[in-house]
Amino acid sequence: MGNTRVDCAGLRAAAQHFDATAELLDEALHGQLSRLHFGGAVAGRAHVAHGDVVRAALDRLTATVAQWSRAAEETAVALRVTADRYGDAELRAAAL
Repeated sequence: MGNTRVDCAGLRAAAQHFDATAELLDEALHGQLSRLHFGGAVAGRAHVAHGDVVRAALDRLTATVAQWSRAAEETAVALRVTADRYGDAELRAAAL
């Protein structure tokens, strides 16, 4: 069996990038996307159905961006945990 080397610093740097991505997505959610108020009533009597379709699309977009943010946060955590575990394993192996 061969040796495996893991770049723990690289994993932590990648985790920071995922954290930054999650933060940007959260800012979009609580900033620009939260200010988008549209629906059938706003569209006017002649366009109620179309306004409701736009509102539904905005709701789906908001939900999807929230999922992306959570996924980025979870990925960052997983990368950090992995880096910590490999770092600990390297320390234990060096002590032998």
